[in-house]
Amino acid sequence: MQRIWRQCTAKRALTQDDFARGVIDFDFSIGGKTTWIPAKSYFRVGLKLTKADGTPLAQTDNVTFANLAPGNLFDNVYFMAGGQTVSSIVNYAPQAHVASYRLSKSGAWLNSIGKDAYGWQPDTDYRLFETSLKIADDTVLVSPSQDLSQQNDVYFMYKPPIGIMEHNKPMGSGDYRFQFNPNANFKTSIVESFETSKTPGTDYAVEVTSMELYICTELMDVSPSGTEVLHLMEHQVQSKPLGGAGDKNFDFTIPPSTKAISVFIQSGASGTNTLCPPSSFRCNIATDTASGRWSQDSIRSIQLTYANITKPPTRWTSEFSQDDQQPVVRKLQQRYLDTQIESSQAFSSGGAETLQQWLEGGVLLHYSWYRDANDRSTQLQIQVDYSQYEQGSNIFVISHFTRSCEIQIDQGYISSVSSLTI
Repeated sequence: MQRIWRQCTAKRALTQDDFARGVIDFDFSIGGKTTWIPAKSYFRVGLKLTKADGTPLAQTDNVTFANLAPGNLFDNVYFMAGGQTVSSIVNYAPQAHVASYRLSKSGAWLNSIGKDAYGWQPDTDYRLFETSLKIADDTVLVSPSQDLSQQNDVYFMYKPPIGIMEHNKPMGSGDYRFQFNPNANFKTSIVESFETSKTPGTDYAVEVTSMELYICTELMDVSPSGTEVLHLMEHQVQSKPLGGAGDKNFDFTIPPSTKAISVFIQSGASGTNTLCPPSSFRCNIATDTASGRWSQDSIRSIQLTYANITKPPTRWTSEFSQDDQQPVVRKLQQRYLDTQIESSQAFSSGGAETLQQWLEGGVLLHYSWYRDANDRSTQLQIQVDYSQYEQGSNIFVISHFTRSCEIQIDQGYISSVSSLTI
C-alpha cells in the first residue's frame, strides 16, 4: 500500500486582511488508481499572535489563543462532490467543532495529539503561559516545557466538524471541494483574555498566516465507474435565549434521524468579546456572581423529552453556589459522569476529559438517543433550571444525526449525488 499526503492550496489569498473577504474554496481531483481517505486528511492552519506593535506577548498582556482556535475561524463548512453538497455544518461551526472533540476523543488523545497538534487545552492559564514569554508562574498546575513557551507563531491541525471527515473508507475518482465561510469576527473569536476583554489592533494583533489541505491518498485498484454509499454523522446546532434564571421550558425541531443530543449554555457575547470565545461553553462576561458569571455551572435540574423517551428518567438535582465569603460548591460530578457514559467515553481505554477539563471547557450535557428506526419524531422538549443567569446568554442544542449519501461515478466523473436523512 502506497500512502501519500498531498497538499492542496486555497483558490484565493488568505493572509493579512484577505482572510475574511468571501468564501474559501479548496478544490482537488482524484482519478485513475488513486483514492483518498477523508478521515486521515486534515487542514494545517498557521496563526500568529503578538502585541499590537508586533513584539512578543508577555503574560501581563493577558491574551492567548482560544481553545481549539482554528475551529473559531469559520461560521459554516461544506464538502461538495461533483458540485453538489455531501456533508455540511450550516451554522455555529465553532460550537460543533469543540463538542465533537470533547464527546468523541479519549482523554489520552486529547492530552497528547489533541493538545500538541490540534490546540485542545481548556485551561486558560496554561494557554496564556504557553503563548507568552516564559516567566515563573505558580498558578499553572502543569507548566509547558521550555521548548513550548512563547508559542505565538504556530501551526494548528484542523478537521472541520462535518461527517465526511470521519469517513474512513477510500473514495474514488471525482472532483471534490471544501468550502468555508470565514467568521467576520475571527480576530476576537480565535483569542481569549482572562478577566478583561481585549481589542484587536489595540491590545494585540492576530493574523492567519497560512491554511493548506492535506489529503491522504492511497494507490488502489478501483473501478472508474460505480456507486459509493456514505453513512455520515452530522451536527445541527440551534440556540434560543435562556431568558433568565429558574425553571424554563424550550421546544426545538430536530432531524428525525437524531442519535444523540447535547445541551449547553453560552454567553451572548461569545465571539465578539475575548472573555468568551465560541469554543468555550461559558458565561464569563459578568463581573459579579449575582449576574451569573458562573451560570454554566449553576444547573439544578434538566430533563429532555424526544421520541417518547425522557432523559434522565428522574429529574434529579445538582447543587452549585459561588460566594466570595464561602467555599465554592460544585456538585456536578454526576452530570459529568452521565455525559461520559452517554457518549461512551467512560468506557474508552484511553479515558475521557477530566472533571476539571470538563468544567474549564464549560458544562456540556450529552444524551444518546437510539430508538425504533420507524420513529420519525422531530420535536424536542427541554425543561431546565439554572440558579444563575447572565444577561443575554443562550441555550444551545446540538443534534447528532445520520445522513446517507450516494455518489454515482461514471468513467471517473461524478454524475449525480443523492442525499437522504435516515
